[in-house]
Amino acid sequence: MSFERIKARAADPAALDGQGRRSSSSTTSEVQGLAPPIPIFRPGELTTGPVPYGAPTHWDMMTHVTPEAFKAGTVPVSSLALMGLAKLIQWEQQRAREERREKERQAAIEAERERQKRLKESIVLSPPK
Repeated sequence: MSFERIKARAADPAALDGQGRRSSSSTTSEVQGLAPPIPIFRPGELTTGPVPYGAPTHWDMMTHVTPEAFKAGTVPVSSLALMGLAKLIQWEQQRAREERREKERQAAIEAERERQKRLKESIVLSPPK
C-alpha cells in the first residue's frame, strides 16, 4: 500500500469527468488489514468473580428503585422488642401496685365496718345506767 500512489491518482486530471468533477471511482480506495486484538477480559478474570458490567444483582436493583427517603436509617427489631417488653413490665408493675392499693383500701374499709359493728353491739348490749 502506497500513499504516494493514492495521492498521485487523486491528483490525476484524467480522473475528472466531463463536468470537472472527480468521479466517485477515482477517489474511492479500499484498505484491508489485520486489526489488532481487543482484549475484553484479562486472563483468569472470569474465574475470580462476577463479570464486570454484567447483569445487575438484586441489591443493585433495590438500591436503584428505592427512593432516598426510604433508604434512611433503620431501626433494629430487637431494640423495639426490648423496649416493648420493658414497657409491658412497667404496665404490669403499675397494675400490681394499683391492685395492692385497692386491696389495702378494701381491707381498711372492712376493718372500719367491723369496728363500727362491734361498737354498735357494745352500745346495744350494755345496760343503761
